Amino acid sequence: MTPELKTSIAAIRFGYGLGPDAPSAPEIALAQLTAPDGMDDAHPVPRMDLALDQMNALIRARKGAKKGDAAAEESAKEHERALKRLGRQARTAIILRALDTPHPLRERMIHFWADHFAIRIGNGNLTSTLGDYVYGAIGRNVGGRFADMLKVVARHPLMLSYLDQVSSVGPNSPVGQKRGVGLNENYARELLELHTLGVDAAYTQRDVRQMAELLAGMRFSPAKGFFYDPRLSEPGPETVLGRSYGAAGPGKLAEVDAALEDLAIAPDTARHMARKLAVHFVGAPADPDLVAHLAGIWMRSGGDLLAVTAGLLDHPAAVAPPVGKVKPPFDYIISALRGLGVGSDRLLAIKNGLSRVVERPMSGMGQVPFRAVSPAGLPEDPAAWITPQGLATRIRWAMAQPGQVLDALPDPRDFVGRVLGPIADDRLVWAVSAAETRAQGVGLVLASPAFIRR
Repeated sequence: MTPELKTSIAAIRFGYGLGPDAPSAPEIALAQLTAPDGMDDAHPVPRMDLALDQMNALIRARKGAKKGDAAAEESAKEHERALKRLGRQARTAIILRALDTPHPLRERMIHFWADHFAIRIGNGNLTSTLGDYVYGAIGRNVGGRFADMLKVVARHPLMLSYLDQVSSVGPNSPVGQKRGVGLNENYARELLELHTLGVDAAYTQRDVRQMAELLAGMRFSPAKGFFYDPRLSEPGPETVLGRSYGAAGPGKLAEVDAALEDLAIAPDTARHMARKLAVHFVGAPADPDLVAHLAGIWMRSGGDLLAVTAGLLDHPAAVAPPVGKVKPPFDYIISALRGLGVGSDRLLAIKNGLSRVVERPMSGMGQVPFRAVSPAGLPEDPAAWITPQGLATRIRWAMAQPGQVLDALPDPRDFVGRVLGPIADDRLVWAVSAAETRAQGVGLVLASPAFIRR
């Protein structure tokens, strides 16, 4: 295999395709995870404190509105609109960062972990915290320890709400006994099954129950942010995977953190995450040697994500052909626009460009970001994306959108080499060169299996 082919596969698998930002060596790509992120300034996401301020103002305004205060009622509506704008700003920034970033590996890793810790946003007020979730809880930790990411995610209102932790009460806690309410095991179950150990790991329903008891008391409110309420806490001790976490009362949050630390470096977690990384970035079935390699690094480093990513980039399987995965719709559209040279300035100059060029087509292809169908996140099976409707939408997008976002299309004969390099086979090169128009030739490239796959 030629060095050019290796570089091309790496750029497509670990970034958004070939281009000036495609890393030429694993160590250069790895530096993206720790380099200063200029996108924080170029496309900032709303801060958590802004969201909390609006939520608290909304609460105050609604209290006034209940008393018949017309001005307070109008104020409440404005704060509701402001919270929706914060959510919209976050969704916009996520798209524009992917388009403009000089560090595509960083964005890919952020999106991988955001999908691993899948949440489902709607039209509620908590959507205003999406930017903090993606680039705060997750983005700040992609080059750090998995345990730290796990603990920050566990405290985030989007996760606490999505998996119903906000409704979980220790049945023997003061509040549980007074109100006759009890545990909600959803978060505890997904924490073990999806976020750490994996569905086939050696844990039992008793472990899930004990973990749910340990987590009871974790709460969020606009006034306090995240907090731990000992009145909701199940009296200890709890035993999870054979280890007892016995502190009671206000100190029990430290026991939650201790359990998360242990889960983060459990051998089952190392194997589960190694397999998931291998399948996501390289393909299924996961290469056994790659999985063992990554799991070993995970255990030796204590779940150091920078070390694990370095192991992923360095392994021979990382750049081994063929490219068999299918780009999810978000990655497909972003890689196509980047290949065309369309950045945020150009996209925003188009009337309703975000909606027309990115969001609506993405939905037609089968993906609405951050609206998980299940806590398991996006499917990895190529068949999940190559459906009749999804493929038809991709083809229509490839044939129509380039001409709508660019005043002058590139020469397809140059374009195919620029975005696919040696991955383009002779048949595709011939078909592109025989195209009757530039629009048709560019569309053939973007609709080709070589471009759709990675």
